Amino acid sequence: MKTFIKVMLPVAAFALASAGAVSTNAPKKADGKKPPIAAFVQNPSSTSCTPVTANCSETNTHVNCMSIEIPAKRAFLKDASNACVVELWRIQ
Repeated sequence: MKTFIKVMLPVAAFALASAGAVSTNAPKKADGKKPPIAAFVQNPSSTSCTPVTANCSETNTHVNCMSIEIPAKRAFLKDASNACVVELWRIQ
C-alpha cells in the first residue's frame, strides 16, 4: 500500500499540474493593440511631411510615438492645414 501511494502521489500531482496549466493557457484575445497606421515625420519642417508607418495612438501615454523605420523619427498626424503637428503616442 505504501509503495502504491509513493508511486501514485507524484503521478497524480503531475497530472493535476498539467491539467491546470493547459486549462489556464487559453489563447490570448486581442490585446488592444491597433495595427500600424500611416503617420508622418517632419521633413525638415512641419509643413513638409513624409509618410511613415508607426504603431501609434492619439491617446496620451506620455511616451512619444516613433516610426518603425530605421532610423526611427518622431511620428505625427496631419492637422486641418495639412501640417504634420498632431502628436501621436506609443501604444502601451
